[in-house]
Amino acid sequence: MDEKILLVDDDPNILNGYRRTLRKYFKLRTALGSEIGLKTLKEEATFAVVISDMKMPGMDGIQFLNAVQKENPETVRIMLTGHADLNTAMEAINRGQIFRFLTKPCTPESMALVIEAGIRQYRLIRAEKDLLDKTLNKSIKVLTEVLGMVNPTAFGRAQRIRRYIMQLAQILNLQDSWIFEMSAMLSQIGFVALPPSILDKIYVMEDLTEEEMELFKEYPRIGADLVREIPKLEQVAQIIEKQLWDYSAFKMEDELSYDDKIVTLGAQMLRAIISFDERISRGLNTDGALAIMERKTEKFNPQIVKLLSRIKTDQDFKAVKKVTVENLKPGMITVEEIRSSSGLLLVPKYQEVTNLVRERLLRHKRESGVKEPIPVALME
Repeated sequence: MDEKILLVDDDPNILNGYRRTLRKYFKLRTALGSEIGLKTLKEEATFAVVISDMKMPGMDGIQFLNAVQKENPETVRIMLTGHADLNTAMEAINRGQIFRFLTKPCTPESMALVIEAGIRQYRLIRAEKDLLDKTLNKSIKVLTEVLGMVNPTAFGRAQRIRRYIMQLAQILNLQDSWIFEMSAMLSQIGFVALPPSILDKIYVMEDLTEEEMELFKEYPRIGADLVREIPKLEQVAQIIEKQLWDYSAFKMEDELSYDDKIVTLGAQMLRAIISFDERISRGLNTDGALAIMERKTEKFNPQIVKLLSRIKTDQDFKAVKKVTVENLKPGMITVEEIRSSSGLLLVPKYQEVTNLVRERLLRHKRESGVKEPIPVALME
C-alpha cells in the first residue's frame, strides 16, 4: 500500500518489533515518543494513519492524537493502549478523537488488519474531499454563474457575501469552511423566484411595499428548498433558510449538537454580513455601518459584528487600470457597472470576473456592443 503510516511509542523494543514485521507490507515510519512524532509529522508529507501509544512521558496519546487532528484532520488516528486505559480509550472514540484502539500486547497480524482498515477509512475521507473539491464545488460554481446570467445583481451580492464570510472563517480559524463558503455562494439563489419589479427595486435600494416585502422574505426558503435536492448540502440548506433570522431567535449554544452549532454560526454570519453589505452598498463606511448594527443586539450576534471591523470590503478595492472586454481576467473586480451599448445592465459594480462572465461580455460585445473601457480593481 502506498499510503504512509506513522507508529509512535516510547518503547524502542516495541517499535523495532513492528518495524521488522510490518515494513514489508506498509510504508511504515516510527517515532520514539510524541515529541519526535510531531517533528516527523511536520517534516514529512501527510500520513494516512497515525498509531500512538496511550502512556507516554510528557504528552500522552490522546493529547498527541489531538495535535495530529489539528494539523492533519484527514489523517486516521489509532490508539495503542493497555487494559487499564480502556475507559480512557473508549471515551476518546466516543468523542470522535480516534478511529480504533488496540490493546497491548498486540500481534503484528492484528496491527496489520487495523492499519488496513485505517487506510480504507483514509481513502474514503480523501474520496469525499475530492468529491467536494472537484465535483460539488465546481457544480455549485456553475450554478451560481448561471444565476449571474439570470440575475447579475443577486450574483454580485452573493460574491460579496462569499468574500466576507471566507474572511470571517479565516479569522475564526473554522473547520469545514466549505460549508460556510457554499452557504454564501448559494444564499441568493432564491432570488430566481422573485418578480423582476422587486429585483429592480432591490438593486436601486428602493423601499419595498408591505406586499413586496412579504414576497421578498420568501427567498431564503425557496433557496433552501432548491439546495436540499443536492447531496451533502443539508447543513448548507439549513443555513440558507435561516439567513434572515434575528440573533434572538436562536437557541443557546450549550443546547446544540455540533452540526446544529455549525448551522447556527453560519446563519448568524450570513445575517450580519447581508445587513453589513446593504449598508456598505448604500454608501456608509465600515465604522458607520457597524455603529448601527452594534445597537441592534437582538438582531445580530455582537461577536460577529465586532469581527466585521477586521474584514476588507469593497471600499478597500483600488482601481488599477481600465481594460477592454478582451483583456478582462478571472479575479479582477469591476469598479463600476458594465452595461451594453443600449444601457442593459450586464455586470453590477464590485463583481468578481469569472470565465463565464468574460465569455458573456464577449458575446454581448459582438452582438450589441459593450461600453468600454472597463475600470477594474484588485483587493489591496
